[in-house]
Amino acid sequence: MKRINRRAGRSNRRQGLRLDYKLVGSGWALATLTIGRKSIPMVVSYLHDSLGQLAAAIEALGKRAKAAKAVFMAEPGEHQVMFERAAGSNVAIDVLWYADWRSWGMYDGPGVSRLKGTVPLAELHEQVVSVLGKLLARHGAAGYRKQWHEHDFPLAIYRRLGGTESPRRKPKIRRRRRRRS
Repeated sequence: MKRINRRAGRSNRRQGLRLDYKLVGSGWALATLTIGRKSIPMVVSYLHDSLGQLAAAIEALGKRAKAAKAVFMAEPGEHQVMFERAAGSNVAIDVLWYADWRSWGMYDGPGVSRLKGTVPLAELHEQVVSVLGKLLARHGAAGYRKQWHEHDFPLAIYRRLGGTESPRRKPKIRRRRRRRS
């Protein structure tokens, strides 16, 4: 006999959150936001300081802002990740897709909602700080700037969010084993 999950239809249930953000070339990144079982990949261009705006949005929400957003520009189009305070210490997230750059006034049509969910602010904060920490450890602030071109790594916000700097990981060097004769 199957057990029925009576909480499944409730909108205030906890949904797992995961954020990945990787630099994938000179001036390009791939961000993937997962809420529950649904994911949305977002191509990100250097034309906008998406990582800095994401960090600033989380900082603002932590200071009790009612809403914030982060823009992830593609070429063409953009995703706008809208954050809005919800019941308790939760945040409602709505990822909207626009066919052109709405944030630059080049598109005034409606956005298409690609992903929605509600998550605890603490979980969102943790995911963003984790992403920032991984990028800093992998590239360093100077390396990020070199690869991202137009925008610096949001180091000051990262520190204010509680992130700590650790030494950059050194690449592992594989040494050949000598064969014994």
